[in-house]
Amino acid sequence: MNVELKIYDMKNLLLILVLFFCALNSYAQSDNFRVVTEQDAHYPAGEQMLFQYISEHIVYPQSAIGQVVDGSVMLSFDVLPDSTLTSFLVLSGINLEINNAVVSVLKEIKFAPALQSSFAVKQNVMITVPLRAKPE
Repeated sequence: MNVELKIYDMKNLLLILVLFFCALNSYAQSDNFRVVTEQDAHYPAGEQMLFQYISEHIVYPQSAIGQVVDGSVMLSFDVLPDSTLTSFLVLSGINLEINNAVVSVLKEIKFAPALQSSFAVKQNVMITVPLRAKPE
């Protein structure tokens, strides 16, 4: 009888622990939801003009001079309500120096912020910047 009671208590304890961890996991993921906005954050002149601006203003590292640069840099960043860009994260790229050069150009520009209920709000943006050049 005593052994049966211990097994019963162990099963209850295990069930409580499983439920606790499921609830904890659900709570931890609760901030991963899509916020519906009236207008997403964007470069005011359009994506093609953004890429043109980057290609005209990028300062290639010395190691890229005379080399063919052909690839893309995929990155994520936040557009704040005041139009500034922060929290840059390179998801994939060409090499560290060129990735940093793209980020440096982006830090200097302003995006139109996302709008929610006519108020500017922070929004994460992911873009892939194509680069095809032979810096001299």
